[in-house]
Amino acid sequence: MNKETFYRIIAIGDEIIIDSENYHSQTIESMINYSQYVISRINELSKNGKQNLTIINSFKRNYLIFWNESVSIEAEMFWLKLNNEKIEVERREPFKYALLKNRFQNVHQGMEANKNWNKIKEFGYINTRFSKNEIIKLQEIIEKDEKERLDFLKKCYERKKIPNRKYLRFGDSVAYFDKCNLFEKHFKSDEVVELMKIWQDFK
Repeated sequence: MNKETFYRIIAIGDEIIIDSENYHSQTIESMINYSQYVISRINELSKNGKQNLTIINSFKRNYLIFWNESVSIEAEMFWLKLNNEKIEVERREPFKYALLKNRFQNVHQGMEANKNWNKIKEFGYINTRFSKNEIIKLQEIIEKDEKERLDFLKKCYERKKIPNRKYLRFGDSVAYFDKCNLFEKHFKSDEVVELMKIWQDFK
């Protein structure tokens, strides 16, 4: 990949981030600053107009980590634009991993999938990459993740304690429910207060 193509990839990412309503202004600023840093460093390391593909590929790999690992409408838009402009970049699909392992790779992808799933389906790009049965399976994986975390939190609430060696699981589940706005769906306000107390007492 030459420098101009990579710079176009960065420009597409910047356009999507700036137009997004789902990121905090500080996050947007940090990502734009990183884009400018990458371009500046590549320009500095390109001597006499020669392009070092090793340098470009190294920066490209690091830059694409965010877009490869995100499960969001913005990620869908990013990869669709690359596809429409016929920019060939291999994508590491979180959804492919989920279908293969019957779970998401980490809690962050699980949270994003739960929170953004309906928007991703409505956007429609996912339909060009996965079959109808695979999309149904992905929804089942998301629902299963939510249910398993709900069952775990309910068990902690009933027992008024966190099981041994399950502290990280508890913390992840609380973060998952908070980010996905699931507490109101599954718990009364006093039950949420009790769950937070259980967490503080464990610390």
